[in-house]
Amino acid sequence: MSYLFCPECLNRYKTLEHCPECDIPLLPPTAPQLRQHIDGDGNSAIQIGGDHQGNITINQPSPQKRPIALIQRETITPLTIAGIPVKNWWLFISAAIPLLANLLSIIDFWLKLPTVTSRHNDYGNLLMYGMMIGALLLITAAILQRGRYITLPFGRTVERDKDGNLYLTRIGGTCGVCGAPVRVKTVGPKEYRQTRVICTENPDQHWAEFDRTKLGDVGEEYRNRQ
Repeated sequence: MSYLFCPECLNRYKTLEHCPECDIPLLPPTAPQLRQHIDGDGNSAIQIGGDHQGNITINQPSPQKRPIALIQRETITPLTIAGIPVKNWWLFISAAIPLLANLLSIIDFWLKLPTVTSRHNDYGNLLMYGMMIGALLLITAAILQRGRYITLPFGRTVERDKDGNLYLTRIGGTCGVCGAPVRVKTVGPKEYRQTRVICTENPDQHWAEFDRTKLGDVGEEYRNRQ
């Protein structure tokens, strides 16, 4: 007679039909009810057979959600020129002017190449700086058009409302872990930038991804405060 196994404790018996410890019927070793007696939560196992062999995780625990910080706009200041609200499309126009001027200068330089004078050297550096400023304005306008905000140093943020008006804001709040003040900052390598709400006490461990949509439209909030 072959051995019988207990499906609970995995002990085997030769002459018994019930497990004396678990008080359940014993099963033959080929019975489909026989299960592996392991704790399963987060344990590794080996996949045998099939095209994809390797380690698998049994009952992998779901990742814990990072505590969300309580944030709000502490200050909202509309950007204006002579009392007129600054529009995001103004940045596109401001960026196009120096870029276009630099392009015309290059065309003029090549058209007059045989009779080049020192006049080109006089304003060459000025045009170069203008092109750099234009490129910076163009990048800023594109970011605001797509993401509706851009972070600045010293805890400041430029935000665009649904009407295209720009505002200078300061976003603050409380860390959901330790209760310390938080700040909004864009971090990470150039190819993977991420805006985070970072705790000022423990910035390496206490942080959350910044979700601007939870703050609502900056223009509506500014008007409601008036």
